[in-house]
Amino acid sequence: MNTYSIWSLFFWLIQDKNLILTFVKVPAHSGDPYNDQAELLLKNVTNLTPIFFSPKSDPSAMMTATFNYLGPLYGNLRKWSQRACHAQLTTSQLYNRSQQHILNLLSTYTVDWSLTSRWLQKNNDNGSLCSFHNNTLTGHKIKLYTHLLLMADIQQRNFPCLYPSCTLLCTECHSQVYDNSHIGFYPAHLNNFNHNIQQAATYLCSLITLSHSVLPVTSGILPSIDRSPLFALVIDINHLVYLLLHQLVLKELVSLISIHIRSKKEAMEIISTFIQYFYTQITRKY
Repeated sequence: MNTYSIWSLFFWLIQDKNLILTFVKVPAHSGDPYNDQAELLLKNVTNLTPIFFSPKSDPSAMMTATFNYLGPLYGNLRKWSQRACHAQLTTSQLYNRSQQHILNLLSTYTVDWSLTSRWLQKNNDNGSLCSFHNNTLTGHKIKLYTHLLLMADIQQRNFPCLYPSCTLLCTECHSQVYDNSHIGFYPAHLNNFNHNIQQAATYLCSLITLSHSVLPVTSGILPSIDRSPLFALVIDINHLVYLLLHQLVLKELVSLISIHIRSKKEAMEIISTFIQYFYTQITRKY
C-alpha cells in the first residue's frame, strides 16, 4: 500500500476506536521511556510476520483500481497510467511498418532505452525553457526515431494526389527506395560516411583518454574501439550504426565506455557528449 492509504487507515482506526494520539518530539537517545519503547518495538517488528492491508479496507477509498483483475495498483494511478500509455505508444511505434528494420535489428543488438529517452528529451539550447531551436532539433530527433521525416514514402502517404503510387527511387543512387531507412546509406556517400565513422571512433578514444576517471591501463582503449561492431566498415543498413543514426543509444556504446571509466557519472557524461557529436557531425550531415 502507498503512504496515503496507510495513513488513511490509521486515521480511520483512531476514529473507530476513539483513540487519542499525542506526538512529542524528543532528541534521539534522550532516555525518554516512551521513545525507548518505540525504538524497541521498531526493532522487534522486523522479526514479525508481515501484515498485508487490502486497499478495500480503507473506508475513504471510492474505488480499488486493479490491472487486468490480477491485483490492486499500489502506486499513484495517474503516474501508473502515464507509464502504461507510454509503453503502449512505444510498442505501437515499433510495430509500424516504417520501423520494421529497427525491430529486425533489435533482435540482434541491444538498446539502452533509459539513455535513449534522456537523449530524446535533452534540451538542445543550453537549458532554455522556450526555444524554437530546441523544438526544431527535438522534433528532428523524434522524426528520425519514428521514421517520419518527409521522405518519398511519407510524401506519398500525406499527399496521394501529388505523388504517384509507384515506388520512388532515391535521386542520388537511383537504385534504392527513397524512404527513411535510406538516410545515411547512399552508395555514393559510403566512403565519406565510413571516414566520418572512423573520425568518431578517434573522437571517442580522446574523450575516454582525457577523462579524469579513466582506468590506469589505457593501452587497450583504441583497439577495443576498433574491434567494436559499432565502428566496423559500413556496407548496408544492417550495420549497427543504423540504430545510432535513428537516435537509439546502444548498449554496445555504453559498455565500450564503461569498461574504461571507473566513475558512472563521468561515463554518462562521455556518452552524452559522444551522442551529441555523432548527431551534429554525422546524422545532420547525411
